[in-house]
Amino acid sequence: MAMKKVLTILLLVAMMFAIAACGGGKKPNDIEKSDVTTNQVEKTTEAISTYELVAIDNEEILVKVTGINPNYMYGYAIEAYVKNKSSDTDYTLIIPNASINGVNAYAESLYGVNAGEEKEITIFFTNIKTLIENDIGEFSDIKLTFLVRDASDWYIEPLAQETVNIYPLGKDKATKFVRETLATDEILVDNDEVTIIVTDYDLNGEYGYTINLYLVNKSEKFHKYTYTYVTINGHEFISVWEKTLTPNTVSFDSAVFMDFELEEIGVDGADIKEISFDLKVSDDSEDVVYLELPVNLKPTY
Repeated sequence: MAMKKVLTILLLVAMMFAIAACGGGKKPNDIEKSDVTTNQVEKTTEAISTYELVAIDNEEILVKVTGINPNYMYGYAIEAYVKNKSSDTDYTLIIPNASINGVNAYAESLYGVNAGEEKEITIFFTNIKTLIENDIGEFSDIKLTFLVRDASDWYIEPLAQETVNIYPLGKDKATKFVRETLATDEILVDNDEVTIIVTDYDLNGEYGYTINLYLVNKSEKFHKYTYTYVTINGHEFISVWEKTLTPNTVSFDSAVFMDFELEEIGVDGADIKEISFDLKVSDDSEDVVYLELPVNLKPTY
């Protein structure tokens, strides 16, 4: 039994990264080209082909935004140019954080640049469909963090890190998404630091039973959201959920209970009547805890 639990945890962690890579939100497979039609994408912004913005320029590397492509195969993309000025060091360019109109976005994030190499890269957003479905408006303020590391040693300090804002429609037209509260919202917490809302429950989610969430980080600090000690209909349940939000951003996210996990505790998704867990909001390292809250959900469909 112990070995079975270990294998379950390992599989959960693997699935968590798979879901994160696909952008979270209601449908983890947002990246599929067929999910985003040309008409949907064209509504987000005018077709702008060039945009000049230097993000990083030092003795070792140059990173600059060169264009915006709203009709990229995955829905929307930022074009960039990278030049490794070093003659003997390979670097890795990472996009650890991104947002559009203040809403958390998942950017394709790893790009290797060999010594002396120049290359053009395309940065696309894997949760573009979720952003469009939730009507965040025209893409008017895109924030990207560029991080450069030595490709051979990720334990040393990064070579450079810069965050830039890209304004496809002009800075004067930049907007920030504000979600309207719905009568069906289940507000778990709403204070000066954070808001956490259960927006709905999906019995037939992509990977299983899904709790859809809306998270708001109102602070100037990074927030990490996690839960522990999960029970479903009174049965102890091993589940992993973790989310990090940059300062002053919001996110459409989800917690997923996979079908095979529910089978192990003898519960069918359609029969879930009660879900309990301890919710924690901390800093990114979990050294400082901002909120700990016992949560008891009684789903309605």
